[in-house]
Amino acid sequence: RPSIDIECVLCGNKKSRFLFLKRGYQIFQCSCCSLLFVHPQPSPDHLKKYYDEQSYRRGNKYAYTFKDNEIQYGQKTNDQRRVAFINKYCYGGGSLLDVGCANGLFLYQARDTYKVSGVELSKITSADARSLGLDVMEGEAKDVPHTKQFDMVTGWDIIEHVRQPVAFLQDVNRLLKVGGYAFLETGNIDGFIPRLSLKHWS
Repeated sequence: RPSIDIECVLCGNKKSRFLFLKRGYQIFQCSCCSLLFVHPQPSPDHLKKYYDEQSYRRGNKYAYTFKDNEIQYGQKTNDQRRVAFINKYCYGGGSLLDVGCANGLFLYQARDTYKVSGVELSKITSADARSLGLDVMEGEAKDVPHTKQFDMVTGWDIIEHVRQPVAFLQDVNRLLKVGGYAFLETGNIDGFIPRLSLKHWS
């Protein structure tokens, strides 16, 4: 498809091409850096409403139970692997902020090693996190008032949700102490499943 005049939210290139429509959102790809992005961008109010909806909790993704005083949930092994990965760089304690922490299950796994806190846009899931005794505020990275306070900032599958990824990374940098670590994870459109059917990739 021909390129059209839409500015990329990452690199600022002025040419992008329309790929497909998904759930009413137009998906474009930058002709320079290849980033896929939604255009027009949803407003902050629209995003807040979207993430507050019960449907965002996607069935059992955030469901958990207690067994022998331990939390059990489907993503527990994945969160334990994340903690183990961080330990390679930061083991021995320190302060950790998880951006987009949902209901805090990763923080719950990391709490025994690090001084943990989180920020989450959804009012529902941030309240769920606080019910676990976690220090979680409602909002985004830009709303966290502290500067140069955290030894590490994590963002698991969050950067693809932000409206301005460069501004998001600047906020992460503002929050980190000098010499601190940022750990980010995001989807890979070159992976096997999206290459089979990008339009139907969740």
